[in-house]
Order: sequence, then C-alpha cells, then structure tokens
Amino acid sequence: MSESIGAVLGVASAVAPFIDPTGISILIFSIVTLMLSLAEHPHQPDSHRQTAFRIHLGLDSCPGQNLGGDIPDVRVWDERGNFLGRFLGDDEDVPAGDFFDFTIDLEKPHQPTYALFSANENDVCIAYITQTLATGERYSWTGQWARTCSKPWYYSGVVFDGYDDLACTWISLHHIDDKSVSGIQLHIHEFKYTESNNKSIDYFCAGNPTMKFYTESDPTEIDRWETRRPEDLNSTRGIVHVPGQPQDDRRRSVRPSDRSCPRSLHASRLIKSRRGQSASMLCADPASRGPDFVSYSEGLYCNMETREVLPLCDGAAGRVTGCFDDGGNIVKRSEVERGDVLDELGYDRVDEWL
Repeated sequence: MSESIGAVLGVASAVAPFIDPTGISILIFSIVTLMLSLAEHPHQPDSHRQTAFRIHLGLDSCPGQNLGGDIPDVRVWDERGNFLGRFLGDDEDVPAGDFFDFTIDLEKPHQPTYALFSANENDVCIAYITQTLATGERYSWTGQWARTCSKPWYYSGVVFDGYDDLACTWISLHHIDDKSVSGIQLHIHEFKYTESNNKSIDYFCAGNPTMKFYTESDPTEIDRWETRRPEDLNSTRGIVHVPGQPQDDRRRSVRPSDRSCPRSLHASRLIKSRRGQSASMLCADPASRGPDFVSYSEGLYCNMETREVLPLCDGAAGRVTGCFDDGGNIVKRSEVERGDVLDELGYDRVDEWL
C-alpha cells in the first residue's frame, strides 16, 4: 500500500458530508483495506469450531481511576441466522489504549459472518475490531465509522501509519442521552474491499444488517439479510429478524456497578494532544463525546460540555484573557464578559498524547 492511511481517512472525513456517497464508496473501502493491512489481528484459531477476535479500546469513562473498560459481550451467528456462540466480557477489564484477544467456541462448524458487540458496565470507546476465522481469513472494522455515520465518537489515541486522527466508537450500557449506542452489529465481511464492491456510505450508515448501531439496553438480537437463490440475486434483499437465545433472557437488566464510575462522558478529565487532531472539529461535531481537549497544532481548547472553543493564552502575543491557560488548566475570562476572571475547571486527570 503506497497511500497513507492518514491521507485516505482525512479526505474521507472531510468530504463525506458534502459529496454524493456513491462518489466516495471506493475511498471508504480503501480505508478498510488499509486498516486490514495495518491493524493487528488475533492468531488463527486451532479448531474449526472457533473464531478469534481482537478488540482495541481507545478511551474509557472512568477518568482518574485507570480502570480501563469492560470488553463488550460478543455473540456470533452464521449467514442463515443460526446462533453459533458468545463471549461475555464483563469480567475482562482492559486498560484504556490496550487490546484484548479472545476466542469463541462455535456450536456448529459454520462461518460466523454476523457479530453483535454489546456494552457492559462502564462505557468504552472502541478503536477497532479484528476477526480471524479458522480458515485464516481476516476481517477488520474501525471506530471511524461512528464519526462517518454521526454516532458517538472521540479521538481514539490509537495511531496507525503515523495517522493520529483515528476515531473510536462509544458504546454504553447506560442511556446517557438520546444518541447513546449500546451495541454494534456487523456483517463484517462486507467491509472487505473488492473491485466489485461499490456500496456507498449511505448503505453502511442506513442501519441495515451490514452495520447497525443499537440504542436499547443490552441488545442480544440481530437482523440478518435474507438469503437469496442465484436467480434472485438482482432483487432487493429482505431483512429477517433473529431472536435472542434462551440463556440471554436470564441476563442482567442493568447490573449495579461495583465501581464509583461517573456516568458522564464529560467528567473532569482533560486531554492535551501534540498530534494533528483538531479541537475545533471535535467541538463542532454534535455526535462527538468525551473529555475536554487541547490541540497544540491548532492552538485551541475545546470544552466538550459547552462546545466552547478558545485560543490558548499567549502572553507574548498579548492574549491573556478570553483564552485557556495551558499551564494552570483554567479559562481566563475578561471582567467585561464575566464577573470573574478565572474559570476553575477542576480537572482530576490530565493526559498528554505526545
């Protein structure tokens, strides 16, 4: 691959809202192809009755506690909607910015083409998911899709090929607001680039069985594409609902947490980045969620709760009010604007992405 993933992802993010989706469908699949070549995959399973996943987390929602996050529950089905197996991840805490590999034992030696990832107790932001089949086939999905489809996202802090703008997808067991996502369904092999695959962004973001973002708490059911006979390949595909498994009926409604983890994604945390991420773009996107953000490349500060963007204070340039003081982590207001001079933001944790 001679193209930079940064160039491809950057162009895709910039032009997606403005260009006819069919005009950039190949661009989107180029993104996925590059991800496949760059992202790490779990080892190939030893048994034909297993499939392997890797889930790489960006952020978690427990700032200051260094708890990482619960790996999502994962359920898999074959192409006809036969349930094949599940992995319950609520006992698997992974540090923010790290990944977790696991295998799922399959009830039948069928290809697991549908997967459902359901959030557990604390909210996590997924940078990417990769899958390795027993046959050695590899598939990949990136959290950049949440940003593309206007679902909750944030910068992941995960770097590929020097590109540091990669987004992650927030999933939450708890209903934080009307845009919260509790789970993601993937028909993951559709994200692999082929010359004949010319699907558009609208197709992927439509909420069909290829990629569906769930809002109800603890989803355990999926939709699948109707299987078609060869003579029906040119017809529109129907959608078939696949009910959950009996063992999932006894799953939790919402488990009480054994952590004092704040529910707000805007909790008292600040991220400062010397990379290329944009604070102004983060603040301007209504779908973004997460900590306040400083972009040194832009010289800007983003307050994610108020969506206010301020320049960094610079005494040499005479900018001492109406700005964010990077040394004290406070906003300096002018007395004309506000009755006070300083906004004490009270960050419990400040992380620097170098």
